Amino acid sequence: VKISQPGSIPSGISNKSASTKVFKVFPNPVTSNFITIKRDSNPYLQEGINAMLYNQTGHLIKTYQVPVYENSLILNLPYLTNGNYFLVFRNDANQIIQTEKLIK
Repeated sequence: VKISQPGSIPSGISNKSASTKVFKVFPNPVTSNFITIKRDSNPYLQEGINAMLYNQTGHLIKTYQVPVYENSLILNLPYLTNGNYFLVFRNDANQIIQTEKLIK
C-alpha cells in the first residue's frame, strides 16, 4: 500500500512519530460497525482534517471530515468486510498528519 504526500515519491505509509499522535482510533480491531476518532486537545492544530479510509490495496473507500472544534467523531462502517484498512488523516494542505492501521 502506498500512501504518500502529494509531489513526493511514494515510499509506503507515512506516519509522524508515535509521540505526536493527534488522534486516537478505537476499538481496534473493529468489533462492530462503529469506530470512534478522538482528537487530542492540541491547541496548535486548529484546522480542518480529512480522515481518508483506504483498503489494503490502497483504494480510497471514503473520506470523512473531522470538525475542527469536535473532540470526537463516531464513524459508521457497516460496509467493511474482514481485512486490513488504513485511516489517513490529512490537514487542509493535504499533508499527512497521522496514519492508523485498522483491522476488521
